[in-house]
Amino acid sequence: MGPLLLWSCAQTTAAVGAYGVYALTKAWFVGHGVGDAAMAAVNLAAPLLLLLGAVSTAVGAGGASLISRALGTGDREAAARAAGNSFTLFWLCAATPLRSV
Repeated sequence: MGPLLLWSCAQTTAAVGAYGVYALTKAWFVGHGVGDAAMAAVNLAAPLLLLLGAVSTAVGAGGASLISRALGTGDREAAARAAGNSFTLFWLCAATPLRSV
């Protein structure tokens, strides 16, 4: 296994671990501090936040790849278009759940 792949996997694993610690800490404080109803609300909102995080990661990684390849070939217009499309796609996905509320 190459060192770059190992380094990338270690960073991703650390990020997922940090999110897990955050989720457990949040659940403990909400459960003990506010009560059962608030804990139920947090559990209902958590999947939506996870989905938004997954979409933002996918759009960000894809957009970064397109932008870096365009800049590598010297095409600044394509890089700007890719950045604009990435931002637009992210905000459309982020605003979609809000329309149903």
